[in-house]
Amino acid sequence: MAAAQAEQARIHAAQLQESEEHFRSAFDYASNGMALVSPTGRWLKVNRSFCEIVGYSAEELFESDFQRITYAEDLSAAQIKFDRLLTGEAPSCLMEKRYVRCGGGEVWVQWSASTVLDAGGKLLCLIFQVQDISNRKRIEEQ
Repeated sequence: MAAAQAEQARIHAAQLQESEEHFRSAFDYASNGMALVSPTGRWLKVNRSFCEIVGYSAEELFESDFQRITYAEDLSAAQIKFDRLLTGEAPSCLMEKRYVRCGGGEVWVQWSASTVLDAGGKLLCLIFQVQDISNRKRIEEQ
């Protein structure tokens, strides 16, 4: 009996590890920018596409938060959306805003964000999906 339980535990652990590897690969190699953000706004995890969009390395972002790279004129609206997610007023949000790219300049993005909760309903972090819409915005302005 104990041997069967041990084997079941080993199989479950292997399945969990495989599931985590699939998620990590999907996150890391997604064509859209993706980021996990703490309730304080700090970057917890970012993928390659997100780094390319904003022009910062992952290490640079981990020393910062979303507020620091949000374009000043867009910060208030972005913070309102973020706060609505934190309070549970909205389970998800969609927004067009600008980030300040590393070295200057701006990039227009459309982001969608939602909360990640633990089994007890406690907020763990927020997940952002980000798409560069700068070309569309330039065309609209012309």
